[in-house]
Amino acid sequence: MPTNAGMKIPPPKGWDEFQEITLSALRQRWRTSNLHLNGRSGQSQHGVDIFGEDDLGRAVGVQCKNKETITIAEIRKECGDAEGFTPRLAAFYIATSVRRDATIQTEVRLESSERITRGSFPVGILFWEDLIVDLAANTAEFHKHYPQMSLDVPGRSGYRLLCIFDFAYFGTGLKRSVELVFGDYGILAQENPFQIDSLAASLEAASKPLMPPDRHAQFTERGAKLVSACHAADWTQVNNLLEQMRGLIESVEYDLESRGVAAFRCGFLISRWGTADWSEGISAELEEEIQAALTALLPGSGVLGKAQEFFAKSRTDHSIMTIGLPHELFNEVRRVLIHESMSMTGTT
Repeated sequence: MPTNAGMKIPPPKGWDEFQEITLSALRQRWRTSNLHLNGRSGQSQHGVDIFGEDDLGRAVGVQCKNKETITIAEIRKECGDAEGFTPRLAAFYIATSVRRDATIQTEVRLESSERITRGSFPVGILFWEDLIVDLAANTAEFHKHYPQMSLDVPGRSGYRLLCIFDFAYFGTGLKRSVELVFGDYGILAQENPFQIDSLAASLEAASKPLMPPDRHAQFTERGAKLVSACHAADWTQVNNLLEQMRGLIESVEYDLESRGVAAFRCGFLISRWGTADWSEGISAELEEEIQAALTALLPGSGVLGKAQEFFAKSRTDHSIMTIGLPHELFNEVRRVLIHESMSMTGTT
C-alpha cells in the first residue's frame, strides 16, 4: 500500500543533519554526483548551503531551512543573498522541513516568474515530502540517514515498476544522451562529461531486478566500456557499444506483462518527448500516447492531470523554460511509484 513517507518520517532536529539529508536527496533527484555542501558553519555562503549542477547541467544553489514555518519574505531575502554567489547561479532552491503548502508554492511560482522577467535566476521550493521521496529512490542513501527504518525489498510490484520506468527512460534515450553531452551542442553548452558516469550507474541499478544475472553482467560490462570509450573519444567503439546495449534494453521489454509494459512505455515515451524539439511543443500524437500509458500505469493517481498541465504549457509557451517539462513529468511519475514501493517500519 502506498505510504506518504514525508508525513511519517520526522525531519531531524539538527541543521547539519538536515543539510546532509537534503544533499543526498538532491543527488538522487538530479542524478548527479556534482553537488556539494558549500563551505562550513561561520563562513560567508551568500545564502547557498549546497552548490553544483542539476539534471540539466545548470549551476544551482540550495538554501536549507530546517524550521516549522517559512514565508515568502524569507525566501525573497535568501534570493537576494544568493545574487552575490560566485559563479552566478542559473537556478536557486529553498529546501525546507516544512510540509507542502499550496499558498507558499503559489507565492514562490509568482516570485520566480518575476525574477525571470527581471533577468535573474528562477527560484523553486522543495518541501520535506519531496526530499524524503527523492531520498528513498536510493536504498543505501536512505539507510545512511535512517538505519532504523526499512524500505521494501525488490519483490513488490512498485519497486519493479520503478526500475522498469527508470530503465526505459534512461535506456531508450541513451544514444541521444551521449550525443547531447559529447556532441557539438554539449561542447558549446560546456556539458559535464561525467554525466555519462551517473547515467551508466543509474542504468546498472535499474536493470538488476529486470535481467537474469548473466545478461545483467553483460549489460554492466558494456556500460563500463561505454563510459571509458566516451571519455577516450573513441566514437567507433561508442557506436558499437550503444548498438549492443540497445539489444539488451529491448530484451527487457519483451519479458514484461500488464503494468510492466505500461511502465516501460511511459519511460520510453517521456524520454522521446525530452529529445523532441522543445520550441515546437509536444505533438498531439505523442501527447495522446503518453496519456494512454499513464492511464494504464497509474490510474487515479493524479499524475495524468499534472501531465496535462505540462502538455498545455508546452503547447502555449515556447520559451526555453519549458525544456525541462519532460523531466518534471518523469519525476512526478517516479514519486508515485516510489510511494507504491515503500513500506516503512520502526517509525514513531
